[in-house]
Amino acid sequence: GSNPSGPREAAMPAKGPPDAKPGEPAKSEEELRRSLADRARVDQERQRLREASLPEALEAFRAQHAANKSKLKSDLRKATAFTKKVKAGVVERDVTGLLKDIETLNLSMYISEIVAAIVSPEALQRLKTSDIHSVVRICVALHLRYPSFAEGLFPGLVPVATDDSVYSASGGHGSAVLILPSGGEDYSDKELAKRKRIALRFLAELFLCGIFRDGQILVRALRRAYRGTAGLKRDANSASEPSSSQIDQSLLVSFAKMGSEALVGTPRRIKDAEAGLSRQAGPNAALGATAASAAPVHGAGAAAGGGSHSGWDPSEIRGILRSVLGMAHETMARALRDGQRDLAKMMRRFAKDELNHGSLSEEKTARLENAKKSVEKLHSNVAALADALDQDPPAEFQPPDEDEDEEAGMEGEGISLWTGGEGKDSAEFGPFGDDETRSFYLDLPDILFS
Repeated sequence: GSNPSGPREAAMPAKGPPDAKPGEPAKSEEELRRSLADRARVDQERQRLREASLPEALEAFRAQHAANKSKLKSDLRKATAFTKKVKAGVVERDVTGLLKDIETLNLSMYISEIVAAIVSPEALQRLKTSDIHSVVRICVALHLRYPSFAEGLFPGLVPVATDDSVYSASGGHGSAVLILPSGGEDYSDKELAKRKRIALRFLAELFLCGIFRDGQILVRALRRAYRGTAGLKRDANSASEPSSSQIDQSLLVSFAKMGSEALVGTPRRIKDAEAGLSRQAGPNAALGATAASAAPVHGAGAAAGGGSHSGWDPSEIRGILRSVLGMAHETMARALRDGQRDLAKMMRRFAKDELNHGSLSEEKTARLENAKKSVEKLHSNVAALADALDQDPPAEFQPPDEDEDEEAGMEGEGISLWTGGEGKDSAEFGPFGDDETRSFYLDLPDILFS
């Protein structure tokens, strides 16, 4: 045929599955149905793309493309323009035109340039999450025609998502810190973290669309993110569980929220939405609305030609990915409970200080605000992982009320002795609670020279 592209590429949805986050306002029934329908279409399209990338189908497609090669245009000007468009960044409105160029142009001499335009550090830094599906459509079309495309694509993505060198030994509170890989350009920690998240999501989508079948790449990336800065240790203690501050929380949460139900499982928010529609419309109507989403993406390997035979079966790695996210969730949830308890103690102590002194010092005010932001961020991350793992959300922080303060005061009436405490402040400042109070009692002026 004159059109070797087939319907599979053109049907690729321009936008990904709904990415609703825990805590967002409730959607209307119509919005829920539309979101579930979009999600189902994405899952179905991924399966069609996997079928097109199966060895036999891929071989037949490439043979047809080779037979039609004489009909393709070897136009230097148009091929150069295509490469420039890809380098400028692929967005939804560009996809139709780019796919048409792929169908009609002979791009065999430009594959290395196109790959560099997609996975270069600058391209990954510029790429938005919402545009990944558009880029994947271009990648699938090129992969079906040119064997060298995928061979050049993954060396530019895998090291970014899995390389140990992007972690520094001294991380800040709340997440591991990224450093500049040797030989790279000057990027900030925030820019490097974004590039790492984009690369992992890119790889996950390419895996779901069947361009590669080695799920261990994703397992390695998630395990590395879980180890975070703790993974830099090369001694006997390196296998110990990392702390919450050592875990690369942003990368794990980004992966959990990316809509990768096939890789992790259906999030609780999706199950709740489907259950709500079932109650409103009855079992028969709900069955029609959610049949496609219920159609097991994890069974798509069998549908596409047999799980082990096709070489694509996410159920082989789903348990491992869920285990890594589960360990991170447990560690972070424990840190959240400790952080909420310490924040409540700090708020009670600072409230008394404000009552006694009339106001809080700038240093204490800043410490309190930082503690609140830290707990809020950690709560958001734990909630995202809980949703992806279909677990109960973390408890909301409850500020101490006046009744609790009065009860605490009654219990401490008379002479009270400090018997030790919990938390960072207690370990650092002892019974004084903060450096200012400790200095007031312990740093006595030298009256001989005053």
